[in-house]
Amino acid sequence: MRRLKASEDYIAYIYGFEIKYVSHYAMSVFNDIIFNSGEHWFSSDTQEPVIIDAGSNIGCVALYMKHYFPRARILCFEPDEFLFSILNRNIISNKIQNVELHNCALGEEDGKSILYSSNDLHLSGGLGNSIKPDWGIQESPHLYNDSKRVQVRRLSSYINEKVDYLKLDVERAESEVIFEIRNKLHLIRQMHVEVHSFGSENSQEVHKIVKLLEMNNFHCEIDDSAPPLPPWTEKWASQSQPNIRTVKAVNLSHIKKTQIKKKLDNFKLIHLDR
Repeated sequence: MRRLKASEDYIAYIYGFEIKYVSHYAMSVFNDIIFNSGEHWFSSDTQEPVIIDAGSNIGCVALYMKHYFPRARILCFEPDEFLFSILNRNIISNKIQNVELHNCALGEEDGKSILYSSNDLHLSGGLGNSIKPDWGIQESPHLYNDSKRVQVRRLSSYINEKVDYLKLDVERAESEVIFEIRNKLHLIRQMHVEVHSFGSENSQEVHKIVKLLEMNNFHCEIDDSAPPLPPWTEKWASQSQPNIRTVKAVNLSHIKKTQIKKKLDNFKLIHLDR
């Protein structure tokens, strides 16, 4: 099955933005989780926060952030060339300023890797794209016959100042990225990390990430809520037992002692026993 062309894309209007997209399923997920639920809402003491959107897809998180923080500086990372072109279009067509777009994956070292991206973009919208084959190949293997090599970069090389919010959704490469930036964690105020793994491995991965963050003075919450997997991944899901959990964290080092309780009360997280 061929990769979709731009003429087969669709348009949604949300928050006054014109958003080009390729998958009705993916767009419904973005609308519910990003725009409606406030999943990426965060409190900021500046109107010009620095935000990293790692795993940008078509740019919905960046647009959500620009709605609330028009003067924010945002760094977006998206490895899929086709989705990156739509991301670029959504930023330019909405006349969004102060956004850096990087067409690369993130990992533990600079280099190249295969990106496993289904040709059936009108279904998946790139939601499962990954440089990890066990996560990236969620459909029939023949749909990945044009999976190609993409640039991989270390996120730490982009963190040279305070980062107010880090959203990390890199489809099973999150542990590598978090540990790669461990020497820059003191610069990050808040983060939202999706942890992708299989079976009971998920708890181990989540606890490993939480342990590192808590050692660096982060207060962490674990959110077990996740959107249901699409029906066309049912076979893969039944065989692999994939799990997605979210670690949300706030760096207490950046908060005055008198503000810590208020900050945590406003954190809007679901606290679950780890």
